[in-house]
Amino acid sequence: MGKKVRKSTIPKAKVIDMSGEEKKVKAKAAVSEKGKGKGTYLAMKADSDSEDSDLGAALAFDKEPEMGEMDSEENSELEEMMELDSDMEEGAEEIEDDDDSFGLGDDDEFDEDEGPDSDESVDFEQKVNRAKAQLEAQQAEAAKETMLTRKAKVFSRSTGENDGLSDDGEEEEPEEEDEEEDAPAEQIPLEQRKERVEEVLKVLDNIEAQREGDHSRQEYLGILKDDLKEVYDYSEWLMGKLMELFPPRELFEFLETNEKQRPLTIRVNTIKQSRRDLAQALTRKGMSVEPTGPWCKVGLQIFESDVAVGSTAEYLAGHYLVQSASSFLPVLAMEVTEGMRVLDMAAAPGGKTTHIAQLMKNTGTLMANDVSAERLIALRGNMLRMGNTNTVITNYNGVGYDRVMKNFDRVLLDAPCTGLGVISRDPRIKASKTERDVTLCAMLQKKLILSAIDCCKVGGTVVYSTCSILVEENEATVDYALKHRNIRIVETGLPFGRPGMTKFRKSRFHHSVGLSRRYYPHAFNMDGFYVCKIEKLAHGENTSSLWHKEKKEDTKKGKKRGQPEGMPEPPLKVQKRKADAIAGAELTEKPKEVSKMMTIKKVPVVKGVKKERRSRWKRKNQKDKEKQLNGKKSKKDKVPAEKPVKKDAEKKPSVKKAAPKKKSIQKTKK
Repeated sequence: MGKKVRKSTIPKAKVIDMSGEEKKVKAKAAVSEKGKGKGTYLAMKADSDSEDSDLGAALAFDKEPEMGEMDSEENSELEEMMELDSDMEEGAEEIEDDDDSFGLGDDDEFDEDEGPDSDESVDFEQKVNRAKAQLEAQQAEAAKETMLTRKAKVFSRSTGENDGLSDDGEEEEPEEEDEEEDAPAEQIPLEQRKERVEEVLKVLDNIEAQREGDHSRQEYLGILKDDLKEVYDYSEWLMGKLMELFPPRELFEFLETNEKQRPLTIRVNTIKQSRRDLAQALTRKGMSVEPTGPWCKVGLQIFESDVAVGSTAEYLAGHYLVQSASSFLPVLAMEVTEGMRVLDMAAAPGGKTTHIAQLMKNTGTLMANDVSAERLIALRGNMLRMGNTNTVITNYNGVGYDRVMKNFDRVLLDAPCTGLGVISRDPRIKASKTERDVTLCAMLQKKLILSAIDCCKVGGTVVYSTCSILVEENEATVDYALKHRNIRIVETGLPFGRPGMTKFRKSRFHHSVGLSRRYYPHAFNMDGFYVCKIEKLAHGENTSSLWHKEKKEDTKKGKKRGQPEGMPEPPLKVQKRKADAIAGAELTEKPKEVSKMMTIKKVPVVKGVKKERRSRWKRKNQKDKEKQLNGKKSKKDKVPAEKPVKKDAEKKPSVKKAAPKKKSIQKTKK
């Protein structure tokens, strides 16, 4: 039956005109010119004499052209609804609320009121709810229509298109059109650009249903790119890269997240103090501290602080280190244990290095290397403050570090990159990075990852990580290492993260690259990061890779194979090209002569005389052997047997034989 309500709460409303007589309210239809083609807008109004009506004019959208074509039941419902006074609305609100909240008394007081009047109140409540729902649906449809018309105006204003008509349908003067077309895009206000970004995103979410005219998706994306570039101060090149990486809606979330500062994260040094004790000590100093999450047992987030985080006694004593949460991930993926031999190839300023030493509990050997001597100063200071005693600092170039030391159980390569994942900490990246920076970083990363694999022992693990989100610096580098070394990619062991990309535009990578993990600021509330875990299977190059197989097939067929991007040319091909340049057309006609020329070039100039003399004696020996085979005796075989040899005579033939040798040497010199 519904809730129990007093009769007084729902009085019958009366509409009284100026003469004091009752008058019923009638609904009038007003068709607007705006909705002639797509339906009609019905404006339901009270009579001009009924000034006390609280309902007023209600705008509704209906496809039926006239009120006369509506059903009789709907007309009766609308008439009853319009007869209600403002007191009826108050009564309906009292029906929805609890009886106790209005102080209506106990339930026994309303037992007497049950009867036909209570049934009328329930019917009235249903009618009001039905009318409200119908009105909301009509208003939603009208809002969609207005949104489409407003969107079309913004699109035409952004692209500079104009139909030559004003809002009133009159022709505009050509001078005003030229002024609007020549107006630069920078003059558009920032707030208007933000509104247009939201509208374009709505269209791109369902472009088939909300497309304006015959405009293509590329036109909408062009407007979105220009607006986002101006609103968030990104360079045109970088905005294009991000639009290739993210869909429009996710790109907007990524840019918005980079404008916000994330909570400060610290790593507890468990060698000196536990996380619980440190959290209690920092809370007493006025910091609001919370754990980073169940995936990390040494991290704390600081949301508010009354004192500077880097000036407390605990910080100076080495009880914690300020470090981003994403920097914990590559160290956790290494799975370091006590007594291992570990290499950190790019260690400065020491956040990950001290974390590795902490997990090893100052046992084993940790080599911390960095190419920059200035950055090693900060690394040494952090090591001393955190109490690490198993670390050795070296200052070598990471490329070729395998010539210094090898056979490490674990190798960490946090490669230098463009830093597009940490834009919130360094906004200068928005306009400073270019395509050349990405190319140089990618070339260096490919050299470093091959050197890191060579430093690792067979069965060991290499963890490759960057603070960038570009595919050229992450998946492309790992795929390059798969082609040139005997390795495989394994699971990182991290509990969250998006899988790596195996397809990006025209590039196709090995399917195992999907085992790596990507981290975005808008998805995980941490800096952008990439982590990949590699296991070494054997030493040397991977001759069984697809690249080497294609190379062998091409050499057999005599075809010239194009080199992949970023891959150095094989030295054999370089020698062949040099020989082709020297020999020219003679290479195809007389290949044997060219081979002799190449062998002669390999002989050093200093030893040329001895080589010629040796070749002359070799020729004589060959002639002597031929004479022996033919039955003729050579000069060496003709020795006088009867004549006795004296001591003085022994010296003479040696002198005579030495003289012609000098003459022969002089002849060769001439």
